[in-house]
Amino acid sequence: MTTDESMSEYQVPLHRRIAETLSEQVSSGQLRPGEKLPSERQIALRFKASRATVRTALGHLEQEGLITRRQRRSAVVSIRRDLKPSLRIACTHPRLLRMFERLAEMHLLPARSQVHMWSPAFNQGGRLAARASTEADLLICPLDYAHCFAGLKEYVLTPPESLLADVNVNESLLNTCRYNGDISITPLSFSPVVLYGNRTHFSQRHVGWPEGNQPSFNLPDAARQLTGDGNFGIQMQPSFTHLTAWWNIFGVSLYTPEGRLAVGQPHFADALNALHRVLHEDRAATLLPRLELLNLFAQGRCAMALDGQDCYDLYRQKLGDALALAPLPGANSILHGCIAVMLGGKDLQQALVDTLRNLLGPGTQRSIMRCCGGLPVRDDLLNLESLTALGLTEAHARLFLQETHRAGTLHLPKDAIYHHKIEELFLEFWLGLDRLENIQRRIREIA
Repeated sequence: MTTDESMSEYQVPLHRRIAETLSEQVSSGQLRPGEKLPSERQIALRFKASRATVRTALGHLEQEGLITRRQRRSAVVSIRRDLKPSLRIACTHPRLLRMFERLAEMHLLPARSQVHMWSPAFNQGGRLAARASTEADLLICPLDYAHCFAGLKEYVLTPPESLLADVNVNESLLNTCRYNGDISITPLSFSPVVLYGNRTHFSQRHVGWPEGNQPSFNLPDAARQLTGDGNFGIQMQPSFTHLTAWWNIFGVSLYTPEGRLAVGQPHFADALNALHRVLHEDRAATLLPRLELLNLFAQGRCAMALDGQDCYDLYRQKLGDALALAPLPGANSILHGCIAVMLGGKDLQQALVDTLRNLLGPGTQRSIMRCCGGLPVRDDLLNLESLTALGLTEAHARLFLQETHRAGTLHLPKDAIYHHKIEELFLEFWLGLDRLENIQRRIREIA
């Protein structure tokens, strides 16, 4: 699929389409410096939008210095048309957006930086980099999209190797960020996936908690035993991280080194069948796709959860001393986290590198941890002192450090559109919208 074809699959928010249209009118000279823009009411009628949507669009243009708004007067095109925001940052998840908004409030981002949501259709690299009023210079997204930018060299700027060397980025994380030997993205935070447990449920069901990663502990069987009385055995999400962790438990990878589904591996089908039993036969896992909205494990209605350190504060607050942690069975620890992708033009490269250097600085990294962004990527902050200062118990901090060093090279999807199709298919599977045999056939067709 070409970049142009992939663009049509995703809808740009209305307020950004309004801002883009008005920006193009300013750039083309249809709207000249000092000239009044149509009123909010006129713009709303033209685009069939609400006044609130129009105000949001005008707010973006005002932040960029393209227009000036005065109370009770129409907006006018700014005479200082060279005034631009110092940095446009796009986030692909509400949690990342909230984190970067807090960093902006703490003045840890350049002055006048804009932070907004953007669709995770990264193959739209050209569109992302080209629209002055609506897109981004820096994209913040999940770690599992790290290799999806390898084919967008015309839009993506490569971070200097010296940048990551100077801040001593953790080696296991650095290897995950490599593709064909090159590093095309900058890691900002990460966390190994571990098994969270509610000791109360385990004791009530007379199931032993896997202290020290007991080899005999069978996760699917334990989830079945812990289900009942309106409670669930295990909580997972239909995301890349959780699916990868599940497949790792069975000793196989979800993706091949080439970035395709690894359907040819032994035990791949076993992992799929076991997950189907847990979801739809044993009813051991919640079927809700949006667990950020209703977290059953944090409410004490679930015995286990697969998650990273970014959920630790919530679970500890809700469960207290009943909270237990253990490494997942499997050869390697599975990492997730967030990364930064430089999309600005050559004229912005130094500004972007300076921003990344600040984001990787020790002070900002500690702030990212406090914003529930996961663990720091700097080796000098990956120690008991740093983690216990954030409220982790010493035993739990040791587990996360142990899993950090146990992490291997993670096989990531190569193409964003392909990855999106896989996640959509697994969401159907998760919600029981198609039969298992049909899901198996569709997986083979996509792979």
